[in-house]
Amino acid sequence: MIKIKVLGISGWKDLNRYFTRTNTLPLHDAAATLIIDGNIIALAEEERFTRQKYGYDCFPINSTLYCLAEAGLNLQDIDKIAVYWDMPFSAQLKGKRWNTSQQELSDTIFPPKIFGDLKKPKLEFVNHHYSHALSAYCCSEFDDALVFVIDGQGEISSTTLWKTKDKKLVKLREMDSSVSLGYFYESLTEYIGLEPNEPGKTMGLAAYGIPTIPFDEFFKIDDGIIMLKNPASIGMKKDFDEQQQTRDYWFKEFSRYLKEPNKIVSEFRSKDCKIKKNITLSQEYINLAASGQRTLEDVVLRLVDWGIKETGIHNVCIAGGVGLNCVMNGKILQHKLVDNLFIQPIAHDAGAAMGAAIACSELTDKVKFFNFYLGPEFSKDNIKEDLDKSKINYKYYDRIEEKVAELLCDGYLIGWFQGRMEAGPRALGNRSILANPTIKNIKDIINDNVKFRENWRPFAPSILEEYKDEFLENAADSPYMILSFTVPENSRSKIPGVVHVDGSVRPQTVSKKTNQKYWNLINEFYKLTGVPVLLNTSFNVKGEPIVCTPNDAIKTFFSCGLDYLTIGNYLIKKGDF
Repeated sequence: MIKIKVLGISGWKDLNRYFTRTNTLPLHDAAATLIIDGNIIALAEEERFTRQKYGYDCFPINSTLYCLAEAGLNLQDIDKIAVYWDMPFSAQLKGKRWNTSQQELSDTIFPPKIFGDLKKPKLEFVNHHYSHALSAYCCSEFDDALVFVIDGQGEISSTTLWKTKDKKLVKLREMDSSVSLGYFYESLTEYIGLEPNEPGKTMGLAAYGIPTIPFDEFFKIDDGIIMLKNPASIGMKKDFDEQQQTRDYWFKEFSRYLKEPNKIVSEFRSKDCKIKKNITLSQEYINLAASGQRTLEDVVLRLVDWGIKETGIHNVCIAGGVGLNCVMNGKILQHKLVDNLFIQPIAHDAGAAMGAAIACSELTDKVKFFNFYLGPEFSKDNIKEDLDKSKINYKYYDRIEEKVAELLCDGYLIGWFQGRMEAGPRALGNRSILANPTIKNIKDIINDNVKFRENWRPFAPSILEEYKDEFLENAADSPYMILSFTVPENSRSKIPGVVHVDGSVRPQTVSKKTNQKYWNLINEFYKLTGVPVLLNTSFNVKGEPIVCTPNDAIKTFFSCGLDYLTIGNYLIKKGDF
């Protein structure tokens, strides 16, 4: 039987060589994914290899090499290369001719000196939002679904709604970048004084505020279309930078409530980029964060309400960068008309690489999807070799879970590096920093001494799925740390280190079937403490991607306040044991 081998890619370099995209940030989240005969074989983000966060302005060369090596293939073995963006269509929109040859493009993306000089596979360009929509629908367990793609912008779209018909996606609604919820939230984040490409900070900050600015000042929805209530100054121009224009529009709107953007970023960081311990944020800007978060939730909930009533479909899928907003997702889960919800864990553009590959896989049914542990792993011998080269002290434990559980119980901070690397922005127990959630001030300790980040940002709990009802109101499986729940009041005192100021958590429910070693560790901790929960955050420090290799883990370990590092069954300590 012939197997169809498709490589999906996201990211692009030197876009102006092909068409003009004036003053726009380069494309981001470069990634590669390999699908063979409907099976997702490998997926990794370029940032993990280059160590440049978000993979801006680059082709996914290293992640492609990884995907090919994982399957024992060369690039010439691939049938198709699926690109997550319709470049010819975008060029046409900008008034440019797309006359670049397949060979020139292939040689630019995949240099012959790296991939060989043989004939490259055909490139196929896929609509960006369609890529996102497929990535969500095909990884869900739904036959019929209502799919929402919400991001900054893909080609001309910022929000699209899709429904299934005969297991195919049909577009219901499409909105342009003038009403981009992604650009709205990025602008909000920048106005508050934070980095616009890290809107998760605004989501965490919002819990400390009161939504004093009413949403109806901004948006309305008419027949499933988002519209601005004050649109006069945002008419898009063909050759203008949509992102910049929407930013200017929202800054003008926000200035009706707060005089000017906050300058907090430059003020609260010390020279070595570590966060000063006592950050004072104006309550006005905190309330603006709360108002923006409430606005986002309200608009999306009204879209979901319209979509379900229009189609009669009660299974909902979400993709696109805005789908990483866990608080919004938690509200959707609780919507009275939503029966089932699937959020694409790789909701950002790295996930669109997967969707593009699915689109070009000639599948008659859904992708065979199992989990998101799709990145590199390292053998016992590989790990030992790296440890010996580093000339550091280590011990090997047959039952490492028992030893690490004891250390966590005693309050130590642990770097935990196991198995295949997770795909997506959340650490799911293979590239994680772990701590004891029963320690009340553990969040401040990690933010100050390990992550070097803003002190209002919370950490997530990993909970054995068997005990989720004890710690989550209206509990549901949440294996990807992408939904927000309220913790029952009688359980908050058990895990104070991971409960946010508003009583919420962004949990990962851990299944023995999906990640047995991590489940075993939490279970060992449960035996010692009676609490089947660990604090889990991504294994990186501020400004860096999640670690990929043992050497990345060792470097990060010695650059921050972690007490121990576990790689496989090896335990590493600073100094002598």
